[in-house]
Amino acid sequence: MSTGSDMMTTILKTRIDGAPFGLTLVLLTACAVNLTVLARWL
Repeated sequence: MSTGSDMMTTILKTRIDGAPFGLTLVLLTACAVNLTVLARWL
């Protein structure tokens, strides 16, 4: 099930264009955490 990956990528691309650097870091961290959780299930 690829519900989060594509959605996260789109959100990240949209937010990075016009977002504060701090918010971008938070989103990237959240994405990394999600990938770690997914890796555990794999």
